[in-house]
Amino acid sequence: MKILNTRTYISLGLVSLVSTVLLAASFLGLVPDRNSAIRDGRIGLAESLAASSTAILSSVDPRPLEDVFRFVQARNEDLRSIGLRSHDGKLVIAVGDHLGNWVPIDSVATNDAQIQVNLEAGGRAWGQLELRFQPTRSTGLMGLLQTPLIPLLAFCFLLCFLGFHVYLTRVLRHLDPSRAIPGRVRSALDSLTEGLVVIDQNQTVVLANETIVKLLGKSNEDLMGGPVSAIAWLDATGRPLTPGSFPWSAALARSRAARPAHQAQGRERAGTHFRGELLPSHDHRQACLRCSH
Repeated sequence: MKILNTRTYISLGLVSLVSTVLLAASFLGLVPDRNSAIRDGRIGLAESLAASSTAILSSVDPRPLEDVFRFVQARNEDLRSIGLRSHDGKLVIAVGDHLGNWVPIDSVATNDAQIQVNLEAGGRAWGQLELRFQPTRSTGLMGLLQTPLIPLLAFCFLLCFLGFHVYLTRVLRHLDPSRAIPGRVRSALDSLTEGLVVIDQNQTVVLANETIVKLLGKSNEDLMGGPVSAIAWLDATGRPLTPGSFPWSAALARSRAARPAHQAQGRERAGTHFRGELLPSHDHRQACLRCSH
């Protein structure tokens, strides 16, 4: 027994293809990597700051760099602290809580939150410039969910699924199932003096011959894909049938062929009544209705 209908399965298949294409594009580098762009920007900032600091480091007092560091930190919200450390390990300048934020790079794995640039003055090693940034993503499962590709896949999956489902619903509703019927069979059905309507499990009209089309005064396009309940069915006493009392509803619900021929009445737009019979069917997914005056 299918839990989901055919449209849903097709939509899920199409969405899976779209997700696979996005993953392949990401692995090939065709999808922009936001974290990579942030890392490149941080490295460029650190190198520019180190290059601009070289001239000041040649002087006796490097403390004028503190104003430059404060200005740079104020312009970069994700920059937690900046430190200038001499070659002997002494922290000469600290902007922000650098002592609390900075972790020696030798004692931790390489990450994108800390950048260290070696500095030279007068052709000799002077020390290092240390920049501590806000991590681009958290650790653990939360960090995985913050990967830019995950929200992109989730967004495309949801939006494409809804779009495909709505599109398939509209397209399949307007498809003409009679095209799958050979021309000779269709001609034979149209030559019947009695009207014939075939409905599926959803009580949707999948076939209507020419006689029932003329009897109802509707076009074939109006009947195909529409609910059979759109026809004004009446019971034996002439009262309108409720959806739960349709004979074909019970036959389809039992998922087996209907043996006795159940009867109901219908009414045309002009008010002329006709009689409808539920014919035996060997396909439990369909029901056949024969209509005549």
